[in-house]
Amino acid sequence: MRITAAGRGFPLRNHESPFIPPSVLRPPCERRLVGAAARARAPPGPVSENRIARGSLFAGLPPAGEAEAFANLFTAPGLRIERIVSHGHASPDGFWYDQGWEEWVLVLAGSARLEIEGEPEPLPLAPGDWVALPARRRHRVAWTSPDEPTVWLAIHLTPC
Repeated sequence: MRITAAGRGFPLRNHESPFIPPSVLRPPCERRLVGAAARARAPPGPVSENRIARGSLFAGLPPAGEAEAFANLFTAPGLRIERIVSHGHASPDGFWYDQGWEEWVLVLAGSARLEIEGEPEPLPLAPGDWVALPARRRHRVAWTSPDEPTVWLAIHLTPC
């Protein structure tokens, strides 16, 4: 199957995976900000200061607590990358995430089960497993390992 970027006619690549939502393959927003407008919208930190950032997803893992720990690693217009650390956490009963953006999550360590509305069974996730969730697809964390931290990498894509 030949995939093109938003009907522009140039191929992105040949790809057979049904797991990547089409909107992930859209080209980035074409709106460009210049001057003061660009500086006002630039994310804080290394990117806006034209510095290289680096780190370890496993450094400084928070101790077990009452809630999952979320840390933004990188932000840019339409994009947020975060680390999530869970220690036996689950979404509260009756709570569902219902986000207006797409989310791609990868389990790096530990294990989890994710409930996705409309799916018959919770989705088990082990290190290396990932899932792409379209915007407005309700989901919840059913379970994370209580014996070790579950470390997630989440990429949030906001529609242009």
